[in-house]
Amino acid sequence: MDNGGIFINRSEILNLLGICKKSGNIVFGRDSIKKAIYNKMRLTVMMAEDTGKNLHNYLNGLCERENVNIIILKDINKKQLGKSIGKSEISAVGVTDRILANKILKKSKSGGVISVQDPCL
Repeated sequence: MDNGGIFINRSEILNLLGICKKSGNIVFGRDSIKKAIYNKMRLTVMMAEDTGKNLHNYLNGLCERENVNIIILKDINKKQLGKSIGKSEISAVGVTDRILANKILKKSKSGGVISVQDPCL
């Protein structure tokens, strides 16, 4: 496997998440993501690879019940995810801009993402 390619994708994904944050197109943290989902905000949930089992199962179940797209960012940990949006550690984010979410998904195709639920972006 070419780790160089994955590193490039990881950097691009993290940069795009930073753009999402700067443009106000991101929610983060369990409660904010839950609120956005229940308020029927269109978003794609993205989780760090090392998200704890309880939160992973909770968000996966919530997104499945509410028909929300969810992906796990392979090779991106909580510290990297948090740093990309100016925080220390973040387990999950919700990207509210469909175009930016689609760009992240495309950058991830070569190994940077594991699809938990097929995103229809």
